[in-house]
Amino acid sequence: MRANVEAFIQNGGNVAFFSGNTCWWRIHLAENNTAFGRDDNWPAGDLETRLTGVSTRHAGGWWDGDRDPVGYTVQHADHWVFEGTGLQNGDTFGAEEHLVGYECDGSQLSNQADAEEFVVPSFADGTPPSFVILGVGRLGAGWENRPDGDNAAATMGLYINTGTVFTAATTDWARVLASGEKHVDQITRNVIERLQRPNRGLGWLSLLLNDEG
Repeated sequence: MRANVEAFIQNGGNVAFFSGNTCWWRIHLAENNTAFGRDDNWPAGDLETRLTGVSTRHAGGWWDGDRDPVGYTVQHADHWVFEGTGLQNGDTFGAEEHLVGYECDGSQLSNQADAEEFVVPSFADGTPPSFVILGVGRLGAGWENRPDGDNAAATMGLYINTGTVFTAATTDWARVLASGEKHVDQITRNVIERLQRPNRGLGWLSLLLNDEG
């Protein structure tokens, strides 16, 4: 199934992941297709970052009690993803609504910013070379689970591999969208309107996935 989505992208199809903790586990059919089995994550040479650009191993999760209010801090505000939002570089949206979490994904971050002082991926673990981080949600020391420690962050962004792939990188995107938060609403509209334009007649996919599917 994943290979088919990757082929779809490479042939010009567009994909949007409006969720987080995507493709963390390998799911396979077992016992004559009557039950599901679950392998331990992805092998080192085939990490989910190759498909989504991000992984929960570089962000984390929060499952019990009130979590820190984290939103996305904007980078590349002139990108089409932010059209009509009024957001500027350095602005943060979604913090009051706890947009980042309860599980979220991130690119492994480089220790050095780019020429514009924007956070960039390290590209060390399969993140596509064209991946652009558009929003950064830093996970503080009080965050329940931070596999990357002090460098842990959720990263909203996209890359192009013939087709375009957008990731919201947080499981709470749909919840905050339903609440009417204006920036999440406009970004979602921008992504849907742009990515539904077919490339090579292939159209697009909108996927709301977590580690169970």
